[in-house]
Formats: sequence, structure tokens, C-alpha cells
Amino acid sequence: MTTAQTIDLESALTLTEGVRTYLHNIMLQFGGQMTANQIVVLLRISLDHVRKKKCTVQSIAESEGISQQTVSGCVVRLEAHGYVEPQRCPEDGRVRYLRLSGKGIELSEAALSETLSNSLLSLRGGVVVPEHLSGA
Repeated sequence: MTTAQTIDLESALTLTEGVRTYLHNIMLQFGGQMTANQIVVLLRISLDHVRKKKCTVQSIAESEGISQQTVSGCVVRLEAHGYVEPQRCPEDGRVRYLRLSGKGIELSEAALSETLSNSLLSLRGGVVVPEHLSGA
């Protein structure tokens, strides 16, 4: 393995760990009651929110490779918890655009903030052991 490959592998592993930590922080913010598919749907809505893109059940299903029925079920549960707000398309009432509610934005920002704080501690030499790994 070349040095460039080692660096790329290390970067990929670091990124993977950051994503895992972010997902774990979302789970903690949500009280541990969120499924993997709900997290995927919430992340896609969050990403589209940041990118100012219109987000629909169909667009999530296509981009994430999961069925529209699964996405719809996740949206119903996320909406029931107040994290997602669907809006009818004015041109086609059958289409619902999905966006984060204020509560959904807070959840996403809190998880991201926790993840970034832990990442900065790691870079400064601090040891951050996620609670679920520490045995506490």
C-alpha cells in the first residue's frame, strides 16, 4: 500500500467515524427511539434544506435507494414527532415537499454541534469515548 493510499484510507476511516458519531448524536438527541431509515430520511431532508433543494418522498427514495413506502412511513413518524413539516406543491397538490421544522433544525444542529465538538477535542489530543462504547 502506498502512502497516498494509506492517507486516503485514514481519511475515509476518519470520515466514517465522524458520520457514525453524528448518527449516534442524532439518536441521543432523539432519545434513542429513531430507526436507521428515519435517520437516513432526516439526514437527506437536512442536506436538501442546507442546499435549498426541494425534497420529496420520491427524491429521497431515489437518492437513498429505499422504497417510497419506507420513506413515507419514516416521514409520517418524523412528522408525528414534530421534526418534519410537509408542504403541498402549489402546482401539483399530490406532491408534498418535505422540510425540517424548527424542532428538526434544532435536532440536526445539536447533533452536528456535538460531533464537531468531539472532533475538535480529538484533534487537540483529547480522548473522546462515546458513552455507548465506554461501558458507562
